[in-house]
Amino acid sequence: MIEKVGDLVRLVGQADPDDKAELYTQLGLKLTYYPEKQYVGARVEPEPPHVRAVCVRGGT
Repeated sequence: MIEKVGDLVRLVGQADPDDKAELYTQLGLKLTYYPEKQYVGARVEPEPPHVRAVCVRGGT
């Protein structure tokens, strides 16, 4: 399992920037750069599954 995670990290590292952006968006990854500290803070805030759900009802 650890080897597979390492492979995934390498794959993401080599991915196209647009693909990375989409992946990070889907994961809810938030990065904040603090230039005075030369520090990047990272948080993952995934949306609940129901937030993106769409429901269309037929006529009644």
